[in-house]
Amino acid sequence: MFWLYAGGNIILASFVLGSTYSESLGFIPAVIMTIVGNLAAYTICAWSAQKNVKYGIDEIVSHRPAFGYYGSVFGVFLILAITIGWTGILSSLMGSAGELSVTILTGSSGFAGEYYAYAIVGGIIIPIILLLIDPKIGFKLSNITVPIMLAFSIYMLIKLLSAENLAALISFKATRETSWIFAFEAIFAYAVVWLQYIGSWNRMAKTERGGVWGTYIGLALAGMLLGIVGGMATILTGEVDPTLWMLELNLSVMAFICIIAGTITTITILIYSGAMSLLTVFPNLNFRIVTVLIALPALPFIFIGSLREAFDFILIFGAMLAGPYWAIILIDYFLLRKQKINVKACFDKEGPYKYFKGFNPVAIFSQIVGMIVWLFLGGWMTGFTFITSSIGMTLFNTLGATLPAIIVSALVYYGLTKLFLKKYSFGDYRYSKKNLGGVLNEIK
Repeated sequence: MFWLYAGGNIILASFVLGSTYSESLGFIPAVIMTIVGNLAAYTICAWSAQKNVKYGIDEIVSHRPAFGYYGSVFGVFLILAITIGWTGILSSLMGSAGELSVTILTGSSGFAGEYYAYAIVGGIIIPIILLLIDPKIGFKLSNITVPIMLAFSIYMLIKLLSAENLAALISFKATRETSWIFAFEAIFAYAVVWLQYIGSWNRMAKTERGGVWGTYIGLALAGMLLGIVGGMATILTGEVDPTLWMLELNLSVMAFICIIAGTITTITILIYSGAMSLLTVFPNLNFRIVTVLIALPALPFIFIGSLREAFDFILIFGAMLAGPYWAIILIDYFLLRKQKINVKACFDKEGPYKYFKGFNPVAIFSQIVGMIVWLFLGGWMTGFTFITSSIGMTLFNTLGATLPAIIVSALVYYGLTKLFLKKYSFGDYRYSKKNLGGVLNEIK
């Protein structure tokens, strides 16, 4: 589980995360924030991992006790949207890495549209082909690519800490364009986006301890390592795109080859996880068709002009939707249900998780409240003036946006559930002969 999650986080996007705030904070503060922020943010991912290891059910199925049998479909939308966005961003980075690799090897500038060709072939077409051959091939490839990527990241860290580079890092004057709370917000939002994949992967853990600690240590250590490397590289070169600062730092072409192999592996695993989540809810769909339908919508992200714009869009979108969503799920599982889920009831359309026509209105309301809180505090980051509040911007510099949204959603859900819904979802559940057969068939 450690290698799986470390591999999931050893991607070019993790370098970019460290680059988003390093110049604003300066060398030492950026390193401290990267370490503290990752340790704090990935705690929530480790907590979420426990329920899926314990019960061996997919992430979306484990949401039914909180959101209702049909209400949990929102989680499918969330994981698909995030998967499409990440696939697009990683594909664009794939295009840059491929273009630079060929330039270094051949010494020529290549052909027109070279970037798009490498991005589409390497980021979209190759992962699709691999998944059509073997749906779980991404996990097999990670056994090879992850150790290589990890070793390469450590090598870059050592290179960046050489005497000459270290002197430049220490003497760098922070720009102060953004505050430390913005850095924490970026790290926290990046971690929250990971929650969509926790259940899909942690079903394979053999023990609760292994699943929880493998998730936490794998994500946190990889996040800290790559965030620090990306931040230092950006301070030294002024570039946010990893492929560009790798070129300026005179890293060998092997660096780009390692990046390409690791990125293909990560995209393959992400698409697989998204496809399996959709098939959990709609089991009659064809895996191959679902795989293609998830991968192709990522194409527009390849044509977005700025990597930074695409990256910020995913963080904003993910934090606003996923933060309150997971607050409700965690408060429901740990505090209201005391870590107890009736697995058979999760597959019963007429069971206690039916609520009102399959939807839990309290959970939906709490989700909306959390999103409103996030937009009030962080709406200015979207660039839309109609959701930009001067008071919200002031409060953001102290509170951030994602963590307050999580806390508010959790409190609203806990209070309203205690008042109105306890009898619907926390009572003793008995099966009748009428519905038991259908439930067991669906589980099978």
